[in-house]
Amino acid sequence: MNIFNSGLIHPFMFGLFPVLLIYVNNITEVSLESLIVPILIIFGITIFSVFLIYKISKNIKKSALTVSFLLLLFFTMGYIQLWLHGNEIFGLRADSLTILIIPYILAFSFGLYAIYRVNDVTKPTQIISVISIAIILSFVPSAIIDSAGLDSNQFFEEIEFRTDIKPDVYFIVLDGYAGTNSLKNNFGFDNSLFLQFLKESGFIIPEKNFSNYGWSNLTMPSILNMNYLHNYPNYSVNDILLLRDLFNNNLVMNTFHNNGYQTFFIDGGAPFRDMHSSENTLCHATDNGLLQNLIDTSMISIISKKFSVVSWDEIRTCAFMELENVHEQSNKPKFVFAHINLPHHPYSYDSNGKLIEYSEIDEELDEKESNKRYIYQLKYTNKKIIELIPKLISSSEHKPIIIISSDHGWAFSHHFEKPLENNREYLIQRHNNFEAFYLPNNEKSYNEITPVNIFRKIFNDNFNTELELLENTAIFVKKDAVTSSYIYQVDITSIMTP
Repeated sequence: MNIFNSGLIHPFMFGLFPVLLIYVNNITEVSLESLIVPILIIFGITIFSVFLIYKISKNIKKSALTVSFLLLLFFTMGYIQLWLHGNEIFGLRADSLTILIIPYILAFSFGLYAIYRVNDVTKPTQIISVISIAIILSFVPSAIIDSAGLDSNQFFEEIEFRTDIKPDVYFIVLDGYAGTNSLKNNFGFDNSLFLQFLKESGFIIPEKNFSNYGWSNLTMPSILNMNYLHNYPNYSVNDILLLRDLFNNNLVMNTFHNNGYQTFFIDGGAPFRDMHSSENTLCHATDNGLLQNLIDTSMISIISKKFSVVSWDEIRTCAFMELENVHEQSNKPKFVFAHINLPHHPYSYDSNGKLIEYSEIDEELDEKESNKRYIYQLKYTNKKIIELIPKLISSSEHKPIIIISSDHGWAFSHHFEKPLENNREYLIQRHNNFEAFYLPNNEKSYNEITPVNIFRKIFNDNFNTELELLENTAIFVKKDAVTSSYIYQVDITSIMTP
């Protein structure tokens, strides 16, 4: 039997399509292995559905067309909901189930009528099969490409530490932690008690810092390779494979390893879930983030917002626990990199760390309520850091190096849809990040430092290297709210340093 004529090919292709689409759009955050479970689930449902409908219709081709049509409806609702977000129809939210259910019922009814009123569907089956295969084949190059192994170290000779004392180094990234000025001016929050604790503990807090990029996917490869992304050959702002490679095989982690350090990566739920450079990965989420994304873009998302694969509170709690105990895992000097998805949403904590039920964390929070919950979560983050710092200091043989930094500040991404010239306030808010340094030798000036220079300066001041400091530059990258692709980038250093 000709497989194109049978109609057995296109339901599986249409089932495979949303999985590959999400994978390609999130290739920095998921691995090829994460495709297995969603594909098996969809293929199992597809086989069962075709068989069930065939038992009723007694026509394999029409059964297959029906399943393909149902898959199309099922996996488009989430995207339509996102497209309609913020609009109203007859005073109701355009993306609500009340509004969407009517056109979906009509589409379903018309589709079934069109399929079963035609006697012979051989030709449509052939056409749809060819189209479905062509669509899937278009994803193959991106889906199967693994890290090509861009060697970030090619831009440096091997960096040798010239010191006999090798202190433990903790690099703690708090995702989306706003800078002091932003907290005061945009949130009306005085963070002085937390700053006072850090200063009394011996931390240096820069006064004129800002993030080089406003997105984690750009900031982290830049920090960990001590370089601006545009300095890499053939760099494109949407080159997700390059960004992933720069993170996985980064210069900072490799430098510590080559100088006798035991390296640790603590996955606290932030972007970039794998780091090949690290000898040890802790708290690595076993949940399938791709499966969760698939659910979020399907019909299930609008039916039940409570359905969740990823437990954010468990991931973030694990990160702090491992930070407290990581000193027990090795007698060698340690470099520990922890990227914790706090105070970044989802807003699952109150200011004391009490978990908030998901039903209370409405994804449609207005800006005022979102800001309030952000501050709740920031206060909880402060509480955890205050508990953590004395333990890190007391557990180290030598006075450790502790770097606390946010990858960027905090502002609603939809604010960036405004023209650049009318967006000054939110550009500053997004790039006003937080930094604090606990150093064995703290007389060095850290008053004007941006993330790209953090490890250049740490290496120079504490390990006697002679790396050139780069010019402090802020690069605003506009992100499309629907596709999540980056549209353009522009140098906004003059805005950040008036």
